[in-house]
Amino acid sequence: DAIEVRRTGWRLMRGLKSLSPAVVEAWNGLNEGALAVHNRFLELDVIARPNYTEPVMVWRIRRPPRDG
Repeated sequence: DAIEVRRTGWRLMRGLKSLSPAVVEAWNGLNEGALAVHNRFLELDVIARPNYTEPVMVWRIRRPPRDG
């Protein structure tokens, strides 16, 4: 009950040498908000973040486990 979304590269931030982790967190906040508007019952997990060796971002969109 999950799907992974992978983004390689980030054209908006291309060429910037020092990217604060807060920028990635802000970007994730926008994605969480968009997902909540689409379906408030889905959850967004960050699986991989861009770093100096690999500019890949991976999110998992899933339904939360049901109780009972």
